[in-house]
Amino acid sequence: MALPPRRSKPPGCRTIFVGGLPDNIRENIVREIFENYGRIHILRLSTKNFCHIRFDREGCVDAAMQISGYNIKLISKESESEEETKANSGWLHVDYALSRDDQNEYERRQRQAMRAQEQQLHQMGAQQQALVSRNMYSGRHRSPSPMRLQPFSNAAIVQLAEKIKSEENFSESLPTLISWLERGECSKKNSNQFYSMIQATNSHIRRLYNEKVQAEDELSECKERIKNTIALVIEQRV
Repeated sequence: MALPPRRSKPPGCRTIFVGGLPDNIRENIVREIFENYGRIHILRLSTKNFCHIRFDREGCVDAAMQISGYNIKLISKESESEEETKANSGWLHVDYALSRDDQNEYERRQRQAMRAQEQQLHQMGAQQQALVSRNMYSGRHRSPSPMRLQPFSNAAIVQLAEKIKSEENFSESLPTLISWLERGECSKKNSNQFYSMIQATNSHIRRLYNEKVQAEDELSECKERIKNTIALVIEQRV
């Protein structure tokens, strides 16, 4: 027997349509048949050879589909007429049913899942923000790393002498020179090289001092010009 085409499964479907039921079938028989596929939540039997069954779980719906197309026949102890035989048999057609309850519950679960996801994203964002803030706080309060000092050797003296003459490398080379002097690395063999580095250091210090004095003079002149300009503006307004 050719069965009608099956509709596509609605989202969150827990309800099935069962057609082709015998005229004389009772609700307890339908319940007994379909309880094999899962716990029944609601069963509504119509007088027109069909019923709607709502299961507790969505998986039960797919399991119940396998009975579609089977012939069901009610057995009677007494002899049956042709009409009674027809009333006691039928070809089952099981299909997905559109249910407002299923749709409402599916939408409710979707909203709950979205809220849970939003809450999870919010928590992740808060944790990430806290981590960034903690790293920033740690970075501001972390003790500065000690400056790397070059180990002493004859080759290192030559390299440091070249670096310390350069204006760009002077500031990072000076701590190494001071450390070597404090440790007593200066000897008769390398005294000339140390003297040369000390002279270069003295030259840099004089240069920096002169630049500082010049900058202070320029700042004083700038302040004086601003002061005179403000005084002139005040006189013009008066």
